[in-house]
Amino acid sequence: MREEYREANKGAGWVILWVIVVALVVALISVGVWGFTVATSGIKGQGDGIIKNNSAENWIAAQERFEDNYQEFEGTLVKIEVAAQALAADPENPTLKQNYQSTINYCISVANDYNADSRKFTQEQWKSVDLPETLDAEDCVPAVAPPA
Repeated sequence: MREEYREANKGAGWVILWVIVVALVVALISVGVWGFTVATSGIKGQGDGIIKNNSAENWIAAQERFEDNYQEFEGTLVKIEVAAQALAADPENPTLKQNYQSTINYCISVANDYNADSRKFTQEQWKSVDLPETLDAEDCVPAVAPPA
């Protein structure tokens, strides 16, 4: 009977030893893969950025966004003039005052969005050559404000 227990314990010892060895090998492989991923993350990130930047979806969307923002900026400048004329005709009207100031604020936001896109890695190079490099938010504020 004792001999049987010794044989059973010996077999169980080998199984436990193999389980420990396999667990260590799996852990070492996992640490190695993680280390390799960390070591190559910089170049992989740069490569992924270049792939995203050069994708057709990105450059088409970026070019369209620049065109949309520029036309929105130009249109908002006209809207500011219209709002200023309306306010000049009725300077005490609180709604016209609010519309005038809101249109200026919106224009500034559009200019800032355009300028931010002009500096983004995935968008800056896709601006059409006939569009300005940046927009001046000061253009949104008329030199002569209507009477308050």
